[in-house]
Amino acid sequence: ALQTTSADMKSFLQAVQRRDQRAVLALQPKLDADTKALDSLGTSGVDTYERTLMQPYIDRYDSGMRAAGFTVKA
Repeated sequence: ALQTTSADMKSFLQAVQRRDQRAVLALQPKLDADTKALDSLGTSGVDTYERTLMQPYIDRYDSGMRAAGFTVKA
């Protein structure tokens, strides 16, 4: 959904820059549909993915801070 929205937004902005009103009007419904699709996207899955992705970096940072003598608070 994010890739589709990104591609459609790029096309839309390029059409605006070209002052191509037909293309802008044709792309508007696509962007509206993209927005609805993103609105229905559950954030819990995204949050879990983000946590999984970032946790090794957070752990390494915390470890380095402890090694330097700082107290790390969650």
